[in-house]
Amino acid sequence: MSEPFRLMVEVVWCRPADDTGWLVGLQILESDDTAYLEWVEAVARAMSEG
Repeated sequence: MSEPFRLMVEVVWCRPADDTGWLVGLQILESDDTAYLEWVEAVARAMSEG
């Protein structure tokens, strides 16, 4: 299993999905204290493999 990525996000919208949950739109913020670049690279690798 992969190690988790530490990210900083901002919620830009949210709405009820059903009676038990929510849909949430996030904007990922770049910061020196996060693994933003590692996350971007991992997403790019995953997209090229699939």
